[in-house]
Amino acid sequence: MKDELGDTLEKVRAALKDPGTSPKDKAGLHRVLTQMASTLRTIQDSGTTPEEKAQLTTIVAGMTEALRGALDPETPEEDKKSYKRIGWLMVDAMKGLEAADMPPETRALTLAHLGSASAGLTALQSPQSRPEKPQDQVRIRKVLEENFASVKSLQSPDSKQRNRAKGKLNRLHGSLTDPKHRQFVEELKRLKAPAACLTSVENRTREAGWTDGSLWGVKDQSCADTVSAGAADASSAWSPLFRCLEQKAFSQCTGTVPKE
Repeated sequence: MKDELGDTLEKVRAALKDPGTSPKDKAGLHRVLTQMASTLRTIQDSGTTPEEKAQLTTIVAGMTEALRGALDPETPEEDKKSYKRIGWLMVDAMKGLEAADMPPETRALTLAHLGSASAGLTALQSPQSRPEKPQDQVRIRKVLEENFASVKSLQSPDSKQRNRAKGKLNRLHGSLTDPKHRQFVEELKRLKAPAACLTSVENRTREAGWTDGSLWGVKDQSCADTVSAGAADASSAWSPLFRCLEQKAFSQCTGTVPKE
């Protein structure tokens, strides 16, 4: 991560010096840089627990990816706006962690959910795990942006908004125990999915939920033979889903998940 962080910081400094960068974007980039520096100091603090160090390191990696997406000249303009929004949301959520009066439960939830969404953003940017289809990339980024917005809302003074955000994040956290997701995993096991495939599905589900994350995970190369086997097994209720996954973007396949 250190090399990627250094490369990204150079791009941020160049953008801050560029007269073509809008004042609004310069202010946003400066806020992200300031927050990253503060978070890195916390990671290095001897009083920070190993668990929090790991969570904060994952969050810094996520911020780095948000900046990379926002500054990459090859990124479409609408996508750049999404990455910027994600970066600003992350800063807002992290700012609250520095408040001395933040309840310990809210702090723990904020760190856990920020860490999970950040891991998803890093996976979305990685060539090894990035969805192949552009529309799937857009779908996952939208899901992650919504998750970051919910994390920020955990600190909202409006109790209704705060409770809605907590409910959404709790449902995301419970995705791995969702009955339909567990049926899906059992079907993968029946098809003798390799451990790497099951791990991919678990990680992406933790980061983006059921069904978006689960279908993202099963599109991993390690699952290719399993998807083919599932598509060929016409006796299974899951066969239409696997056939769809072979032919289309996974975001188009949620309607083929068996109802029963």
